[in-house]
Amino acid sequence: MINCFRVFAIAFTLSLLMLTSCTTTKPLEYGGYENLRISNVSTDPTVNVDVKLYNPNPVGLNIKAVSMMLEVDDKNIGNIDLDQSVKIKSKQEFTLPFTFSSTLPQVATLSTPALKNFFTGGEVPLKLSGTFTLQKFFLFKRTYDFEYKDNLRMKEIRKD
Repeated sequence: MINCFRVFAIAFTLSLLMLTSCTTTKPLEYGGYENLRISNVSTDPTVNVDVKLYNPNPVGLNIKAVSMMLEVDDKNIGNIDLDQSVKIKSKQEFTLPFTFSSTLPQVATLSTPALKNFFTGGEVPLKLSGTFTLQKFFLFKRTYDFEYKDNLRMKEIRKD
Protein backbone atom coordinates (compact mmCIF):
# COMPACT_ATOMS: atom_id res chain seq x y z
CA MET A 1 0.00 0.00 0.00
CA ILE A 2 2.80 2.42 0.89
CA ASN A 3 4.69 1.54 -2.33
CA CYS A 4 1.57 2.32 -4.42
CA PHE A 5 1.29 5.69 -2.71
CA ARG A 6 4.96 6.48 -3.39
CA VAL A 7 4.64 5.50 -7.04
CA PHE A 8 1.54 7.66 -7.37
CA ALA A 9 3.24 10.63 -5.64
CA ILE A 10 6.32 10.36 -7.86
CA ALA A 11 4.19 10.06 -11.02
CA PHE A 12 2.07 13.03 -9.98
CA THR A 13 5.15 15.16 -9.24
CA LEU A 14 6.76 14.25 -12.57
CA SER A 15 3.52 15.09 -14.38
CA LEU A 16 3.37 18.50 -12.74
CA LEU A 17 7.00 19.18 -13.60
CA MET A 18 6.41 18.23 -17.23
CA LEU A 19 3.30 20.41 -17.47
CA THR A 20 4.93 23.44 -15.88
CA SER A 21 8.09 23.14 -17.95
CA CYS A 22 5.96 23.33 -21.13
CA THR A 23 3.96 26.29 -19.87
CA THR A 24 5.15 29.71 -20.90
CA THR A 25 3.50 32.86 -19.68
CA LYS A 26 3.26 36.10 -21.58
CA PRO A 27 3.52 39.52 -19.98
CA LEU A 28 0.38 41.54 -19.36
CA GLU A 29 -0.61 43.89 -22.16
CA TYR A 30 -1.31 47.58 -21.58
CA GLY A 31 -4.78 48.76 -22.58
CA GLY A 32 -4.70 52.39 -21.48
CA TYR A 33 -5.55 54.39 -18.42
CA GLU A 34 -8.69 56.08 -17.11
CA ASN A 35 -9.90 58.15 -14.17
CA LEU A 36 -6.66 60.03 -13.59
CA ARG A 37 -7.13 62.15 -10.48
CA ILE A 38 -4.79 64.50 -8.65
CA SER A 39 -5.46 65.54 -5.07
CA ASN A 40 -3.66 67.62 -2.42
CA VAL A 41 -1.68 69.44 -5.13
CA SER A 42 -0.49 72.21 -2.83
CA THR A 43 0.47 70.08 0.18
CA ASP A 44 1.13 66.38 -0.45
CA PRO A 45 0.34 65.55 -4.11
CA THR A 46 -1.34 62.21 -4.73
CA VAL A 47 -2.05 60.77 -8.18
CA ASN A 48 -4.74 58.09 -8.57
CA VAL A 49 -5.10 56.25 -11.86
CA ASP A 50 -6.88 53.15 -13.08
CA VAL A 51 -4.68 51.11 -15.45
CA LYS A 52 -6.37 48.80 -17.94
CA LEU A 53 -4.45 45.58 -18.62
CA TYR A 54 -5.08 42.39 -20.57
CA ASN A 55 -4.02 38.87 -19.59
CA PRO A 56 -3.12 37.08 -22.89
CA ASN A 57 -2.40 33.79 -21.13
CA PRO A 58 -4.68 30.74 -21.46
CA VAL A 59 -4.73 30.36 -17.66
CA GLY A 60 -5.75 32.62 -14.82
CA LEU A 61 -2.86 34.03 -12.79
CA ASN A 62 -2.13 35.99 -9.65
CA ILE A 63 -0.28 39.27 -9.72
CA LYS A 64 1.90 38.85 -6.65
CA ALA A 65 3.85 42.12 -6.68
CA VAL A 66 4.13 45.32 -8.69
CA SER A 67 6.87 47.93 -8.56
CA MET A 68 6.08 50.87 -10.82
CA MET A 69 7.30 54.37 -11.65
CA LEU A 70 5.08 57.04 -13.20
CA GLU A 71 6.75 59.52 -15.56
CA VAL A 72 5.14 62.51 -17.21
CA ASP A 73 7.13 64.23 -19.95
CA ASP A 74 10.19 62.10 -18.95
CA LYS A 75 10.06 63.35 -15.33
CA ASN A 76 9.51 60.99 -12.39
CA ILE A 77 6.25 61.93 -10.71
CA GLY A 78 5.88 59.03 -8.29
CA ASN A 79 6.62 55.41 -7.40
CA ILE A 80 4.50 52.60 -6.06
CA ASP A 81 5.08 49.10 -4.70
CA LEU A 82 2.13 46.73 -4.36
CA ASP A 83 2.60 43.57 -2.34
CA GLN A 84 -0.99 42.34 -2.34
CA SER A 85 -2.10 39.46 -4.52
CA VAL A 86 -4.63 40.14 -7.28
CA LYS A 87 -6.37 37.29 -9.16
CA ILE A 88 -6.80 37.76 -12.91
CA LYS A 89 -8.79 35.57 -15.28
CA SER A 90 -7.42 34.09 -18.49
CA LYS A 91 -7.67 36.09 -21.72
CA GLN A 92 -9.56 38.95 -20.09
CA GLU A 93 -9.14 42.68 -19.69
CA PHE A 94 -9.11 44.03 -16.15
CA THR A 95 -8.45 47.32 -14.37
CA LEU A 96 -6.07 47.91 -11.48
CA PRO A 97 -6.29 51.09 -9.38
CA PHE A 98 -2.96 52.66 -8.38
CA THR A 99 -2.19 55.52 -6.00
CA PHE A 100 1.13 57.32 -6.42
CA SER A 101 2.36 59.60 -3.66
CA SER A 102 4.46 62.41 -5.00
CA THR A 103 6.25 65.45 -3.65
CA LEU A 104 6.08 69.11 -4.59
CA PRO A 105 9.66 69.01 -5.99
CA GLN A 106 8.73 66.04 -8.22
CA VAL A 107 5.66 67.83 -9.54
CA ALA A 108 7.69 71.03 -9.98
CA THR A 109 10.16 69.25 -12.29
CA LEU A 110 7.58 69.15 -15.07
CA SER A 111 8.95 70.96 -18.08
CA THR A 112 7.49 74.13 -19.54
CA PRO A 113 5.80 72.32 -22.47
CA ALA A 114 4.06 69.98 -20.03
CA LEU A 115 2.79 72.90 -17.96
CA LYS A 116 1.67 74.70 -21.14
CA ASN A 117 -0.28 71.60 -22.22
CA PHE A 118 -1.70 71.32 -18.72
CA PHE A 119 -3.32 74.73 -19.04
CA THR A 120 -4.33 74.39 -22.72
CA GLY A 121 -5.69 70.84 -22.42
CA GLY A 122 -3.12 69.25 -24.76
CA GLU A 123 -1.31 65.93 -24.44
CA VAL A 124 1.96 65.07 -22.70
CA PRO A 125 3.97 61.80 -22.89
CA LEU A 126 3.12 59.39 -20.06
CA LYS A 127 5.18 56.33 -19.15
CA LEU A 128 4.56 53.58 -16.62
CA SER A 129 7.58 51.33 -16.10
CA GLY A 130 8.74 48.74 -13.59
CA THR A 131 8.19 45.07 -12.83
CA PHE A 132 5.31 42.78 -12.01
CA THR A 133 5.39 39.21 -10.73
CA LEU A 134 2.89 36.64 -12.03
CA GLN A 135 2.26 33.35 -10.25
CA LYS A 136 0.04 30.31 -10.72
CA PHE A 137 -0.31 28.31 -7.51
CA PHE A 138 3.09 26.99 -6.49
CA LEU A 139 3.77 25.75 -10.03
CA PHE A 140 5.46 28.78 -11.50
CA LYS A 141 6.37 32.34 -10.68
CA ARG A 142 7.90 34.84 -13.08
CA THR A 143 8.82 38.51 -12.89
CA TYR A 144 8.46 40.67 -16.01
CA ASP A 145 9.87 44.09 -16.78
CA PHE A 146 7.42 46.43 -18.48
CA GLU A 147 7.29 49.85 -20.05
CA TYR A 148 3.92 51.20 -21.15
CA LYS A 149 3.83 54.48 -23.07
CA ASP A 150 0.78 56.62 -23.67
CA ASN A 151 -0.24 60.25 -23.99
CA LEU A 152 -1.63 62.00 -20.94
CA ARG A 153 -4.70 63.95 -22.00
CA MET A 154 -4.58 66.98 -19.75
CA LYS A 155 -8.26 67.88 -20.20
CA GLU A 156 -9.26 64.50 -18.70
CA ILE A 157 -7.39 65.00 -15.41
CA ARG A 158 -9.71 65.44 -12.48
CA LYS A 159 -8.52 67.57 -9.59
CA ASP A 160 -10.00 66.59 -6.23
